[in-house]
Amino acid sequence: MTTPGIVILKRMKWCMLRFLPLAVFDWLKACRVWVTIHAFRPKVVEHRYGDSDLRVYLADPIAQAWYDRDWSEADMPDIAALRTARASLAESSQRRCRGIHECMPGV
Repeated sequence: MTTPGIVILKRMKWCMLRFLPLAVFDWLKACRVWVTIHAFRPKVVEHRYGDSDLRVYLADPIAQAWYDRDWSEADMPDIAALRTARASLAESSQRRCRGIHECMPGV
């Protein structure tokens, strides 16, 4: 669903690409990114990531887009898989380390 504001912005971008030299368009785009980053006020937020409550420092808009929300176990299937396999991973890594330390292949 597009709002009228987004349609206007897309038309403005099309006009700028069509009538401005590419170097000027790139400079304007770089200015927009610079203003977006420098206008952002860093903050610390608290969220739940899996089964842990963490405080996260958001330094820029990209960090806010990525980390300013709660993450459930369903959002992180790789973490859940590692948590269930933790015991077997620890056991096999100890065997390998013992074998390497003694100049023998791990069993």
